[in-house]
Amino acid sequence: MTKQDSKTQADTSGFEAAAAMGQDSLQAMMRSCSTWMQTAAELQTETARFVAERVRKDMEMPARIAACGNPLDIYQEQMDFASTMMSDYSDEGQKIVGILSKAVENGRAEATAARD
Repeated sequence: MTKQDSKTQADTSGFEAAAAMGQDSLQAMMRSCSTWMQTAAELQTETARFVAERVRKDMEMPARIAACGNPLDIYQEQMDFASTMMSDYSDEGQKIVGILSKAVENGRAEATAARD
């Protein structure tokens, strides 16, 4: 067998394994991949939205500091900024957990339906 023949054979072995799977197993695998891709897209969209919003808030901060008339106002702006930032990150963490929890529940439902 030449080097080219062994490479071609190695490339087709995955297809042979997939063809040997039962139709139900193949469909379950495809649904699982679809759920995973949908979840990944949802996570990416949410993360991009969050980052854009945080960058906007971060960029507003210098102007807010510059508008302060005394050190106490600057301190208050910094405290408000830090408090809002902590709240934003906490809320975002809860959203991410919600997206992942939904994906787990969908996967569990699909696995249960495939078994029945």
